[in-house]
Amino acid sequence: MAKKWHSSWQLWLVGLPTVGLAACLILLCCVPPVSRDALTHHLTIPRLYLEIGLLQEIPWIKFSYYPQLLQLLYLGAIKLGNDMVPKLIHLAFGFGTAGLLFMYLKKRISIAFGLFGALLFLSLPVIIRLATSAYVDLGLIFFSFSAVIALCKWIEKGCQTKWLIIAGILCGLALSTKYNGLITLFILTCSVPVLFIRCGPQTSFRQVRGLGYAIIFLAVALSIFSPWMIRNTLWKGNPVYPLFNNVFNPQASQQECSLSPDSAYWECETRLGPFLKRKLVYDEAWWETALIPIRIFFQGQDNDGRLFDGRLNPLLLVLPLAAFCIPRRRSGQEESRQEKLFFLLFAVLFLLSVFLQRDMRIRYTGPMLPPLIILSAWGLQRLIDWLGLAGHRGAQPGNLSDPYRSGPSKPERTAALFRWLPLLLIGTLLAGNGLYLGQQLERVQPLGYLSGQTDRQEYILKRRPEYAVYRFANTHLVHDARLLGLFLGNRRYYLHRRTFCNLPYFEQLVRTSGTPKALAASLQEDGITHIVLSLPLFKTWAKEAFPAGRQRLLQAFFRIEARKLYAENGFGLYALSRQPGTKRGAPAHLARKQ
Repeated sequence: MAKKWHSSWQLWLVGLPTVGLAACLILLCCVPPVSRDALTHHLTIPRLYLEIGLLQEIPWIKFSYYPQLLQLLYLGAIKLGNDMVPKLIHLAFGFGTAGLLFMYLKKRISIAFGLFGALLFLSLPVIIRLATSAYVDLGLIFFSFSAVIALCKWIEKGCQTKWLIIAGILCGLALSTKYNGLITLFILTCSVPVLFIRCGPQTSFRQVRGLGYAIIFLAVALSIFSPWMIRNTLWKGNPVYPLFNNVFNPQASQQECSLSPDSAYWECETRLGPFLKRKLVYDEAWWETALIPIRIFFQGQDNDGRLFDGRLNPLLLVLPLAAFCIPRRRSGQEESRQEKLFFLLFAVLFLLSVFLQRDMRIRYTGPMLPPLIILSAWGLQRLIDWLGLAGHRGAQPGNLSDPYRSGPSKPERTAALFRWLPLLLIGTLLAGNGLYLGQQLERVQPLGYLSGQTDRQEYILKRRPEYAVYRFANTHLVHDARLLGLFLGNRRYYLHRRTFCNLPYFEQLVRTSGTPKALAASLQEDGITHIVLSLPLFKTWAKEAFPAGRQRLLQAFFRIEARKLYAENGFGLYALSRQPGTKRGAPAHLARKQ
């Protein structure tokens, strides 16, 4: 049994900030959703399911083909008209992960280190940002880490099949949350036979049994994930659509995209590799790109793709190194080297998988964070032990023959200072997390909203400038209006009319239409009745994308064929004049004036 060494002041030192942080995260969730991904699909898709039916295909939103486990949990809250509850549901998975970290580290080291692990996880800037948004990443982190812990329990309990099945179920839930769970599935499936051979009971045919256990784990995980695979197979012929579509539908993926506002045009986009994209878009040198797995711990900025759209903490790199580089000095501690290597392997493989496959975003690496935090706790423990022992050896007893000398000697004071250096270092680095939390509180301003100083409409409008046009459209357009959205960032949650965000579709129509009237007729043949767009971005794009002749065609189109209904904050809503011979029976109306 591990020696539970801690003191009351250590518990207060770590416990109070953890409780305060949890309260601040709950507070940050109590405002209307304004984050990008929540408005593009995490909340939009559940709202559309409520409008058109749960089992209906939504071809004009590619994210609707992704796994939707957490979105199904959001359905009830949206049905009741409370879209702040999904953020609290998402936060609950963050608290669940922190609880798992606490329980694991409490057993392995002490209560104080368990609280440290929970505090470090919840205070990471990327976790603060995710925890206060209606996303799904914290669900993926929770289920992936739970599967990792279940596999550790499987080894600890002598490879009981029950724990392997539990790990498979949890991995399947991770898959059902987000496609990044495929990385978790691959790593853990490959780890099962290795763990059994290295740590399992000594039996005959160990390699064969290890492979059998891996097959059981994989089968359980895929069976949990199977409803989403069956759905996508029926709709698109690809169980993990739109991933690997050139494998499952090689002929369809080579066909030219249909000229339709709801066509899945992303299938035909030119896909640049992550390395080439960073070279062309960010002008990075090869060595800068190669160092990304290290840079993400030191560099990072929200809403900046070049700096990975998020922030971590250098502790997650420095302390795990201490866990392996500093020898263990304290005897009797329950520390499994095999578990440490398993956590390290999982974190490294997950990070490299994301790095090699996609343009790096820190939130994509979320499942690697809990294993790194466990390694960080072990590293901190070893660092404290090592410095404490070094100080003890360096302390010199006072000269008892000198009656005028009292108190600790200079070497003793130096040794005492060394004992505090780890806490000072950790506190300094954690202070950066606290500063980020303060910035979030200032930016989100939850107290102003909860106190009634700002109502819901004003709060959303201040942070989402397109909301004014959306509100006008929701009030004045008939329910079956069909809008073409241009330069909206795919944010459709607050726009309660069917909206197709498809810029390539509109660009092709502009290039192939001979007159403004023909352009309007082509739009209305596809059922489009209105256009909503960002005016500054559209004007800039039109000047760069088209020659002078096509620019004049666009100007004539918006002057003659598209009537401005409303414009505010740089966004405009236009109604198309009715053209005869529409194929889909577009509604014969124009929205009434404001």
